[in-house]
Amino acid sequence: MAWTFTSIPSRTGYVQLPPELYDPLRQIPSVKFIFEGTYDLLAHAGAAIVTSGTATLETALFKVPQVVVYKAGRLELSIIRTLVKVRFISLVNLIADKLVVKELIQEQAIVEHVNAELRNLVENTTYRKGMISEYDGVYKILDTGSASENTARLMVKYLTHQQ
Repeated sequence: MAWTFTSIPSRTGYVQLPPELYDPLRQIPSVKFIFEGTYDLLAHAGAAIVTSGTATLETALFKVPQVVVYKAGRLELSIIRTLVKVRFISLVNLIADKLVVKELIQEQAIVEHVNAELRNLVENTTYRKGMISEYDGVYKILDTGSASENTARLMVKYLTHQQ
């Protein structure tokens, strides 16, 4: 199995991890690195580990099974939980209004849980096909008019009903 890594898109561009972080992986022949080519990577990816945000929705639209991983500082998380009351953090789950992709948040975002979910995404054909099928539902929700407007409308609706 080939593993591919890419830079992580953020609001301010690409977050570049220190190159030496990848050094132990460079010796493995099946590992490939792609930088600043997220869409090219998604077009060929078999599974993904994604941080919350628009990247989860983009990954779903490319029909790539994914696990969402998010860790925040304690103060940041406390503020977020006080101000925003939502059941999910990923756009995919928020739009679908149900759990489509697994979210590993805070204490759940550990190597063992991420590895187990990634292995499930790669090896469990039924689980994988089920997630991709759920992506079709998300696409249908967004495919009436402007995707941006639909997402904004759904987010407002969801947030106002949660309070």
